Amino acid sequence: MGTKKRPGTFDCYENAEDDEPMFVLLARDSSAPKLVMQWAAWREGQGEDPAKVAEARACAAAMEAWRLRRNVARGEAELARGEGTSLDEVVPPPPGGWRT
Repeated sequence: MGTKKRPGTFDCYENAEDDEPMFVLLARDSSAPKLVMQWAAWREGQGEDPAKVAEARACAAAMEAWRLRRNVARGEAELARGEGTSLDEVVPPPPGGWRT
């Protein structure tokens, strides 16, 4: 799994040809984790390198974790400013509720 500061094993920027178009998904895009998981499943079915598929799945999980951390931090900041009465109002709980 790669980041801007630490490119992954399968870094698209490093591997792209000079004039090759590319499309990047960022974790802030709410669709990104699901799309990456769908890509991984599709490519696995096409015989893609298992390490590349595993890296894509790890990236999707990291995207979800990043989004959760970021949303919880935003919710806490809004609560501190008095803009909500509970974290659930600011950050909707995940399916099954918050784990305690």
